[in-house]
Amino acid sequence: RVGEVSYVTSFKKYFNINYIDGTNKLISIRFFDYISLFILFLLSSFYINIITESKIIFYMSLFFLISMILSFIFIGLVFNLRLNKFNNKIILKLREYIGKTKISFGKIRFIDILALFFLSLVYWLLRVYMGYYILNYLGIDVNLVSVLFINGVTMLVSLIPIQTFGGFGIFEASW
Repeated sequence: RVGEVSYVTSFKKYFNINYIDGTNKLISIRFFDYISLFILFLLSSFYINIITESKIIFYMSLFFLISMILSFIFIGLVFNLRLNKFNNKIILKLREYIGKTKISFGKIRFIDILALFFLSLVYWLLRVYMGYYILNYLGIDVNLVSVLFINGVTMLVSLIPIQTFGGFGIFEASW
């Protein structure tokens, strides 16, 4: 997406951080966003499921839980690829990138991981609260947990690579 490309390009332009390190920073931020968003979504889905007693919400939560577990397995497999047999130019570049990414992630301190996670949670909570405030200001009576759930569904669905042109339809359908 354009935002991610501009993020990495800005790191290179303004802070002289190479593209691989900028991409690694972006990946780590997105990873913690995914974790934070998923935790908030799961908590809100449990609450909504208890109130509505809806099976669809249970199955949706289960789907996202399974997809998160599969994502972690996939990431683990990618980081442990043994591509020594292949001498293709693309494979060699991929192997070099994965090696540099492993080194970069190994340098992240635990306190930085906690800070990333905390800031990600704060960001998503503020974003949800903003939506809640705007909806209530417009006269739409909805509780904060419902807004958290709807926002979580929307953002998690947008992570699935089924994007339409410009993302049109995913956010509109969720609301």
